[in-house]
Amino acid sequence: MSTNRAGWVRGVVRWIAAMGVSAALPGPHGLGAQEAGGPHLSLPQVIEVGPEGPALLLIPCAGCGASSWSAFMEANRERFRMIAVTLPGYAGSLRPELPLWGAHTPFQDNAIRQISALLDERGLEDVVVVGQSFGSLVGLRLAAERPDVVTGLVNIDGSPTNPAGRAAHTPTERLAEARSVVDDDWAVRLQDPETFRSFNAATTQPTQDERKRHHGMFMASDRVSMVHYWRENLLRDRNPDFVSLEARYLDVRAVRPRFADPDSVVRAHDATLDSIGRPKGYERVVFFDTSHWVHLEHPSVLGAIVHGWLEGRPQPDVGPFRFGEVLRAGDGDRHVILMPCLGCDASAWSDFMERNRARYR
Repeated sequence: MSTNRAGWVRGVVRWIAAMGVSAALPGPHGLGAQEAGGPHLSLPQVIEVGPEGPALLLIPCAGCGASSWSAFMEANRERFRMIAVTLPGYAGSLRPELPLWGAHTPFQDNAIRQISALLDERGLEDVVVVGQSFGSLVGLRLAAERPDVVTGLVNIDGSPTNPAGRAAHTPTERLAEARSVVDDDWAVRLQDPETFRSFNAATTQPTQDERKRHHGMFMASDRVSMVHYWRENLLRDRNPDFVSLEARYLDVRAVRPRFADPDSVVRAHDATLDSIGRPKGYERVVFFDTSHWVHLEHPSVLGAIVHGWLEGRPQPDVGPFRFGEVLRAGDGDRHVILMPCLGCDASAWSDFMERNRARYR
């Protein structure tokens, strides 16, 4: 290791330690010094909405809390009984006191235990887990471990399988890979405030209040918890859980507007699953021209698709949404879509947009 590289790593170690980690990054033989069984292990927030009916358990993405599902829950409150959770350490909650830097997965183990206990306490026996991004990974493991309760899993733009081209197969190799990711990737993301702020920035499509909500949740999340939840993804082989899943599986893919060849993105995803295999109840829906945050951009459409899927009806892809010139302006809380008259283009609305930029978006 070069002198500059060694100095940089030592600086990151000091920075993480200053954040309150009781043990520094391990050396060749070391692990974190914290003991299991400390406080702050329970789910810090549970929100329930909707009548008796099909039960959806909503698990948010990395750094987000239960309220990140507010738009989806409001749009679908007549369709489902929905229970949204915040994982310990996320969205301003306290970090669970669990072992750090080991070869096991205590953060995700605890999340599975707490969610499983919640389902048992509520007496739920036919649950569909809906996970957004990282939440879908937690949902996959919950479905694999509780087939008696979880009968369906909806993955919203998460990665159900191991990273493509992954070379780490043994536990020792996975531990080394996880350490490398923390050193070379996550430590950089968390060290620079601007990088951390923009890492998981919400889509620009929701209202200003929705963007502020997500920004606040993510920035308030305990950064050490974020490192360890994500690091543990690399310590566990997800492929067997995915391929052998007994529950029905709806794979909701988002293809960003920036992709010049959106179909190639879908083909690449399909090729990965072709090489690994799919669970027997696998179905896929693609949202074109949509960001990672499908449940925020299209809460009603997503709810209708999940409802139709639960009833056994084939579900179509959504989009693409194609226009010519698109003009955007305004900072208000209400979204307005302006359609010009026959033969006119978007600039026909320029004066109106300028006069009302404080009122509308």
